[in-house]
Amino acid sequence: MRNKVCVLLLVFCLLILPSYAIKAETSEIPQIFSLSILAPDSNEKLDYIGMLLENQLPEIGIGVNHYSIESWNNIAPRTWAYPYSEYDYIPTYAEGGYDILVFERNWDIDWDPIGIYDTGFWTPRMITNFYQYCNPVYDNLLIYYLSELNQEEHNNYGKQMQEILYEDLSSIAIIYPRALYGFKEGLVGIDAQLLNVGRERYE
Repeated sequence: MRNKVCVLLLVFCLLILPSYAIKAETSEIPQIFSLSILAPDSNEKLDYIGMLLENQLPEIGIGVNHYSIESWNNIAPRTWAYPYSEYDYIPTYAEGGYDILVFERNWDIDWDPIGIYDTGFWTPRMITNFYQYCNPVYDNLLIYYLSELNQEEHNNYGKQMQEILYEDLSSIAIIYPRALYGFKEGLVGIDAQLLNVGRERYE
């Protein structure tokens, strides 16, 4: 009798459990919430990132209602011209705003955070704080950062601001390749005028 029970358990383990495990692996991930993705049609790279989000978000439980590629003429009313009298926040895509906006920023080597994360630049009041990020501590540090003439203190304020942004994750940079070109110290024959019109500072 004992042997029969062992055989039955073995059969159960060999036949039933593997099929249960396969079913568990192939079952869909439950969606916690869903959103829509909006991207401008002006950049092929943004289209790629939007499609990447559309495919990857469901794997972490975030459903995608739809992915919309539109001209800035159609995006502008969702970012800057929605009825501000009705909303003190960015409404959802279904309400005329946006859930996720995929867009590109280009920065020089010198970090310039003005208008991106400070409360005074919330959309639609101003144009660049798409996240409607608000942190009074960050706002105060930005004032010191912009007015400090001592380079060491200036850099220190910048580091503190970056630490806050890192902790708060006010925005997520998905890809940021940047080409940097350096010159050997003491190199002669370089046209200084050409360097002056470049985006980066080479000194």
